[in-house]
Amino acid sequence: MNAPKSQIVTIHDEIKQFCSWIEDMYAGQPDNALKTGFKDLDDLTGGLHQGNLAILASLPGMGKTAFSLNIVEHVAINLKQGVLILSPEISRRKIVERLISSRSRILLRVLQAGFSDTTRAEWDQLCVTVTELADSPIFIDDSTGLKIDQIMANVRTLKQQKDIQLVVIDCLHRLTRDSCPFFDSYQDEVPLITWHLKALAEELDIPILALCQLNHTVAKNHLMNPHLNDLGPLISIDHYADIIMFLSRREYSVKEGKDPKHLKGKSTVALVKNRHGVNGSFGLHFLDLITRFEKRRTSSTTS
Repeated sequence: MNAPKSQIVTIHDEIKQFCSWIEDMYAGQPDNALKTGFKDLDDLTGGLHQGNLAILASLPGMGKTAFSLNIVEHVAINLKQGVLILSPEISRRKIVERLISSRSRILLRVLQAGFSDTTRAEWDQLCVTVTELADSPIFIDDSTGLKIDQIMANVRTLKQQKDIQLVVIDCLHRLTRDSCPFFDSYQDEVPLITWHLKALAEELDIPILALCQLNHTVAKNHLMNPHLNDLGPLISIDHYADIIMFLSRREYSVKEGKDPKHLKGKSTVALVKNRHGVNGSFGLHFLDLITRFEKRRTSSTTS
């Protein structure tokens, strides 16, 4: 492992940079933080900040991949900033299908069935969406079995060649598997892997969003009142992450024997660590047929 480079600066230089930033903000210049497209999240965090590591955690099946791809879509198409998706979890074909469905609002099952039973309007919308995505600066790597040093090298190369501004990793447990064979378990790998990701974000001055799958046995309470402790054996992530948020869907929190239909799609994102503001939560509605999250008519709460 290379020795870290010294980053000693005088407070005079740092104050000068801070004052320059204040002047730019006062003059209406945009902040460098990437907006996610989710206003409530951006209001709480200011966006995804350069050099930061953000963690999105949830139980399986809650929609964390869809949520992250909604952010990718906004950053790459609306903000026109380069994004790299590292996805040993899901194939690049499945990622493309989800992006098209979410952007075009054409049912995912219709796309997967070959688009055989569609209207002229849907064909037109498909053409528009495919063109938008084809022209967007989205890069996908669905390789499996890569070691962390290989991943870091690939990200550095793409940053140099294409100036990407965001890296999304789906999912942390797949990315790290077999990367550090001298550890006994995945939980033992997590501190080193997250340390590397945080160091990479700072080195390249870009945000990294990593998805994290929780274990059913340690996450029973996080749906209603999430806390850092709900990370269970993965609590060491807290040492290096700047933002940690939990994604949950209300229909899965209903007690056995009750009908969850009235809660279908109702979702909550809860920030349990936020170095750029207060913790808080906000509601979203999940449209599972097009894998898209949208704003729900409930106000966010802060703490």
